[in-house]
Amino acid sequence: MKKLLAIFVCFLALFSCGSNSSSNGKYLTINLNEEGKTIDTALQTDVSSGDLHTFLSEGLTKIDIKTKQPIPGLAEKYDISEDGLTYTFHLRDGIKWSNGEKITANDFKFAWLRALDPNTAAPYAYMLYPIKNAEKFNTGKATKDEVGIKVLDDKTLEVKLEASTPYFLSLTAFVTYMPANEKFVTECGDKFALEPDKLLYSGPFKMVSWTHNSEIKLVKNENYYDKDKINLDGVNIKFIANPAAALNAFKNDEIDFTSLTAEQYEEYKDNPNLHKVLMATNWYLEFNHKNKFLANSNVRKAILMAINKEELTKTVFNGINDPAYTFTPKGVGMPGLKTNDFATEIGVSAPKFNATEAKAYLEKGLKELGLDKAPTLSIILNDSGLNKKIGESIQEYLRVNLGITLNIETMAFKERLSRMESGQFDVVLAGWGADYQDAMTFLDLLESTNGNNHGKYSNTEYDKCIRLAKSTSNKEERYAAMKKAEEIIASDVPIALLFQAKKNYIVNEKLSNFTFSAVGPDFFMNYADIK
Repeated sequence: MKKLLAIFVCFLALFSCGSNSSSNGKYLTINLNEEGKTIDTALQTDVSSGDLHTFLSEGLTKIDIKTKQPIPGLAEKYDISEDGLTYTFHLRDGIKWSNGEKITANDFKFAWLRALDPNTAAPYAYMLYPIKNAEKFNTGKATKDEVGIKVLDDKTLEVKLEASTPYFLSLTAFVTYMPANEKFVTECGDKFALEPDKLLYSGPFKMVSWTHNSEIKLVKNENYYDKDKINLDGVNIKFIANPAAALNAFKNDEIDFTSLTAEQYEEYKDNPNLHKVLMATNWYLEFNHKNKFLANSNVRKAILMAINKEELTKTVFNGINDPAYTFTPKGVGMPGLKTNDFATEIGVSAPKFNATEAKAYLEKGLKELGLDKAPTLSIILNDSGLNKKIGESIQEYLRVNLGITLNIETMAFKERLSRMESGQFDVVLAGWGADYQDAMTFLDLLESTNGNNHGKYSNTEYDKCIRLAKSTSNKEERYAAMKKAEEIIASDVPIALLFQAKKNYIVNEKLSNFTFSAVGPDFFMNYADIK
């Protein structure tokens, strides 16, 4: 999923084996770094909440931990029409919510229409746009009855699409596509998903306690259809933002898994229990296009070209991360036309560091705006991990190469999300991780109507490319449209690409049957075991 990322490198998934694997059962302890803004599946967008829902919720499909491809979940099987426009899902026999009530096809219809309802204002509503008339309903141009979701009976759901969507079965494993019980949601009202007893669970675990911003406790869901294959008795979730504290806990045998910062990596780079993951995650500067200065393309290009990304990745990350020159990450299986690496195949590159050209672009932009000098700007970022160090490096590049003053505002993750959603920023250090295995998971973020387009970038030509890529069934035409979208990003610079992330995890050897993922949630741990 993904989603807005809470921080880089400091996202920690920590597992406690020694002290929690005993005669009392097997319990996994995970650190999700910072509590997200909401765990309502219709509203959530952050990584922490998305990872939490890998334990709590299951959709029509789920992701296989070995192949990383979608497999049947709550749907036992599905039929796809020859033209790829109709999906018919057949639910498993006897599937139940955590309270014992039946999970039915209507639970999916209700949840999807709720996310699409304009009154819900779901940031991820666009994830449902492949469904026929979903976008029209979300934008007030159609009724909910016209949306291509039909309950044939309690166990059968028919879904009509706008166009053939090769990654649709990956979408039905995504958190926005999770079911919701209409009666329960209605009874909870505005308290839905705020406490453990205000949420029903369709996944292998259920929440039993929640101390906000501190700890969440999960236990095995006795009504989960596959419960006999779940090895863990429960999962304990903590929120620890400090990577040094997390690593100390690992060293003290209090937890059994942690991600490593660039500095911490040096201590474990030769450890046999080190897991390296090239992430389908890019970090970038998101500009507020309502800011007249930053709405100027030459100004944005100047800022991008004033930043030495090669040097930044070496000095801040010890060379672990790679400079990014396309919005779609490289080497993570995003299919192109002829290869499995769209970003490399298209041969597109955003402008590279050049201080001299950066100054020229700034002068051109200032002239167009009728300004003598650049105004003071501010950048907002999370107050944990290496974010401040990244911000300070960018601050210095802009000061030295452009004479621009960039003030740094650090804040908690939740505040940063709120500031982004309300448009209260000049520049934000942002990251985006792939929600599914296709370049569109990045490219449609900059479509003018996208709920996660916080900078309000609007480009008619870009919108046309995205709409064509989403509507055509012709592979060559789709590829060309998405390539053109990347070319517009490279030339118009709606965002300033920084780097593609890599994560390094040190894992206790007692933990088995799990996987880390480049796409979607950072991990899949439902079937994990502890020796």
